[in-house]
Amino acid sequence: MLACALAILAACSGGSNTLDSKEIEHTIRTQLRRDFAGAPVGAAKCPAPIKKKTGTQVTCTAAVA
Repeated sequence: MLACALAILAACSGGSNTLDSKEIEHTIRTQLRRDFAGAPVGAAKCPAPIKKKTGTQVTCTAAVA
């Protein structure tokens, strides 16, 4: 949950009407590597496009071995 919140905040800048899914996925993986140091972290996957709209919820997935 924390990783997702941080990722979305990081991707909100700019004038686009959508969030950068790839940037969010990268941020999630980075945070998971910190939280689970030494454990293999698989790819993160978020839906695309993610529209910037108050109240919008999305689910991203990632695997940690």
